[in-house]
Amino acid sequence: DTAYKFIAGYSVNSNFAIEAGYANLGKVTAKASGNYADSNYGYRVSANAEIEVSGLIVNLVGTLPLNEQLALYAKLGMFSWDADLEYKDHISENVNGQTYSYSDSYSESVDDTDTFYGLGLAYQWNDLIIRGEYERYQSDGEGIDVLSLGVTYHF
Repeated sequence: DTAYKFIAGYSVNSNFAIEAGYANLGKVTAKASGNYADSNYGYRVSANAEIEVSGLIVNLVGTLPLNEQLALYAKLGMFSWDADLEYKDHISENVNGQTYSYSDSYSESVDDTDTFYGLGLAYQWNDLIIRGEYERYQSDGEGIDVLSLGVTYHF
């Protein structure tokens, strides 16, 4: 899915900065269905699950300038996340000509704080910096990878 984030930061010097912000890592949807039939029994099952992860981030950034405009950087921080899960299923059974239907739904919200890290390349043009980066967020032991292209304004 599409992820997005908003950050604000403070550059201590040309090699070190602190950032904080909000990251929405998008929504993942999983769908499954199946059926079976013979002369006396049949069923059809469909299920749908969605999970969305978002939260607050705080991180340190180390920068290695390559020249006047180009720099490599690495970041390490904390991700205080909230994951919202929604699950729905529907089952239809046919037993000896009699049809039975069942539906179920479930939702849960879980939150915690985990680490994240990232690597990137920054190109500075006046007060604008174009950043291409890879980030890996941890969420309850699972990794979420994000590739992004962003713009920051420095004043």
